[in-house]
Amino acid sequence: MGFEYGEVKARETDVASCCSLGQRAETMNDIVRDTLIAKIAQLPDERVAEIMTFVDFVRAQEEHRALVRDCLRASEPAFAKVWDNEEDDIYNDL
Repeated sequence: MGFEYGEVKARETDVASCCSLGQRAETMNDIVRDTLIAKIAQLPDERVAEIMTFVDFVRAQEEHRALVRDCLRASEPAFAKVWDNEEDDIYNDL
């Protein structure tokens, strides 16, 4: 299920209206953030709670990815001793 052109245009209009309301933002990310906050503020409390749960889920995913990435980087020197040897050079071309 993808976005329809009308949905994308509506979102562009939302971002543009954010700027036209006199809200100053230094970057496009700030504009999008301000627009998102304004939209969330209009939702019922139950929906805001759902959004909070989703944001927590996304943050947890990012933290997990960062942890995996850091573990891989930390283990590279130890594995390099095992991987970099003349006996296994034949596997470098696979």
